[in-house]
Amino acid sequence: MTDNLLRRRINYNRFKEDDAPSRETIESILKEAITCAPFKGSFKYVNLDVWGPDQKQLKDDLAKVTGVKESGMKWWQSKELPVEEWEEKLELHYSLHPEDFNNQVRAPYVIAVVENPHYFELGPNPDYKTAAKEKSGHDNKKAVYLRIGTLAYALAMSANRHGVDASYCGCLNMKLNTKLNKICLDYHADGRDILFFLGLGYFDFDAKERGAAKSGGWEKVDDEWIEHSGGGRYNIKTRQREGHKKKKPDYNTMVRWR
Repeated sequence: MTDNLLRRRINYNRFKEDDAPSRETIESILKEAITCAPFKGSFKYVNLDVWGPDQKQLKDDLAKVTGVKESGMKWWQSKELPVEEWEEKLELHYSLHPEDFNNQVRAPYVIAVVENPHYFELGPNPDYKTAAKEKSGHDNKKAVYLRIGTLAYALAMSANRHGVDASYCGCLNMKLNTKLNKICLDYHADGRDILFFLGLGYFDFDAKERGAAKSGGWEKVDDEWIEHSGGGRYNIKTRQREGHKKKKPDYNTMVRWR
């Protein structure tokens, strides 16, 4: 594959705000991933909810509750503060240092991968409750989540194949009681959990990221290269990665030839 999609994909936090893929492109990505991802059965256990450009304010608010721990703005680092005061501090810190937050959720299109628990409870047809009960066991759930993981990677690979950047975000709290967390709270009130977010758009390499000094950050070295705090660098011109994060499984430990 001349595009080398595996090396094109990175997890970057900042997306362009004045340039976005078309809705038709996003639909093509979703259809391709759903069709091509290896999956036994169907995707009835999960929904892909698309939060588009018209939901900008909700996504902006959500980003403010995704601060990295190095920012000192996580909810558990501010337990002594009233919620309203903490929200004000978040707003101020975000206005000064947006790079301290997971801005993937501010992408033009954000896919919320949402668990659909009703299928575990009743199955696709409530008349088959007995069979559904057997299917809802722990082993079956593990298999379902494994398949959802395959879909997650297929979505990112399909996006990259269409020239669209994709960035995962798992920094979410379904129960965090603040007006800024409305997206998660509304799902939670409906008895559904978001498994993760996937931001889709075009990376903005000119916007300040959290930097190599902070966990999980990229830092711009020059007009051609950025470097990751955990290891490896990425060419923003050719869109190819050189090297990888240092914290990767060791081949000799993980792989066993039988």
